[in-house]
Amino acid sequence: DDYTIALGDTLALAGSAQNAAGTPEYIWMAPYEGTLDCNECQATRAFPGTSILYELYGIDENGCESTHKFYVYVQKDRIVAVPTGFTPNGDNTNDILRVHGKDGTMVKRFQVFDRWGELLYQETDFPINSETIGWDGSFRGQPANGGVYIWYVVVEYEDGMEEAFRGHSTLIR
Repeated sequence: DDYTIALGDTLALAGSAQNAAGTPEYIWMAPYEGTLDCNECQATRAFPGTSILYELYGIDENGCESTHKFYVYVQKDRIVAVPTGFTPNGDNTNDILRVHGKDGTMVKRFQVFDRWGELLYQETDFPINSETIGWDGSFRGQPANGGVYIWYVVVEYEDGMEEAFRGHSTLIR
């Protein structure tokens, strides 16, 4: 059987020994330890971090064996987005420049610079899509002027891979 799941999702897997005599014993085989919640059950839950092949071996009381293979393809949707503009005017709509993406991703670094390269804002180690963390359009307690600002983001995905992005956003006053 073939299955496709998103990175971070889990999958219920179950198989059976065909024409088994009595109650068969089951053993799940996986190339990585810790990706199944039960290795000696007929049904188990898988939480792989990468595409993987699981095999379920069954043996009945007469010694007859059966094998069932499950290929689980893990899609790694690596989505990171920062809006191209924001309006820090206090109306609670688009007031803060935030980093958006797939839940489970961590932002290792988020920096905002002016056009001369001066660092105006920096935050580290927070979950992506945070409602409380982001640049409010100020610098040293004063509102920054409207204009284009450069941002730099480093994220770490659920599987430990890090990736850097850079771009620009317009502060609209």
